[in-house]
Amino acid sequence: MSTVKANTYLAASGSPTEEPSIPALDQRMAKAWVNFTTAGTLTIRDSYNVSSITDNGSNVDIHFTSSMSSSSYVAFVSSEQATTNSGNEVGSYNTGWFRTWWSIGEVGNDAATVSAIVFGN
Repeated sequence: MSTVKANTYLAASGSPTEEPSIPALDQRMAKAWVNFTTAGTLTIRDSYNVSSITDNGSNVDIHFTSSMSSSSYVAFVSSEQATTNSGNEVGSYNTGWFRTWWSIGEVGNDAATVSAIVFGN
């Protein structure tokens, strides 16, 4: 067995901004993730492959920087509620974005922290 140590991995093109491909791990690595708040001003705290989020009042759309190759990906959302939380939901899967909402029965409550992660192609 060999060990590879490196400070930086570059894409085959040599670009430091293009994601390197590791075929054996591609299906097991997150394709996108985001941490944001809806309390007060909708704000992305940190993200990977998420270009923007849109507040639709009772739900939020999460937009990808680079689209998924199909809409058959998996998205998981978790939220820390300012009030009682009865669940998180994800739907409207598109290659360029998906929709999430929380507080079923209490639609529109602000969440102090919302986290989302996406796996797939």
